[in-house]
Amino acid sequence: MSIFQQALANTNTDGTDVTSMTHFRDDQVCLGWNPKKKVWVTCGGKCEPGESIESCLRRESDEESKMINIRIVSFMGVVPNVSDEKRVWAFACECDEDPQETGTNEIVNWTWFTLDTLPSPDQYVNRLHLALIRDELERRTARKAAA
Repeated sequence: MSIFQQALANTNTDGTDVTSMTHFRDDQVCLGWNPKKKVWVTCGGKCEPGESIESCLRRESDEESKMINIRIVSFMGVVPNVSDEKRVWAFACECDEDPQETGTNEIVNWTWFTLDTLPSPDQYVNRLHLALIRDELERRTARKAAA
């Protein structure tokens, strides 16, 4: 079983795990604005005890963006959460649908960014996570240019 498959299947969540689902489309990434924190974010949140990482990713994507037809394509890494001692399990996914506002005002103004328009680190919730997103966008942009 690959690290990617192991991470998705992980059900040893104990309240110290947080997921991040980064939605990509070709050489673009979809980020939403968190008006409370005044930063850009991806879909994500805390895993329920015993919930698999994959189930948490799919639940959070639906709750925060209404994107449900997602394909989880890669494990980007684990970074520390900025607000507590939790770990953030970061995954890349692809989705053909556009995000929808949920009416909760938790995340608004979903926007597709390219490598050139990506927010600066001080405008994003987690600098280390943004570095993972930037790396993935660089790979995608290079693949597109080579095609």
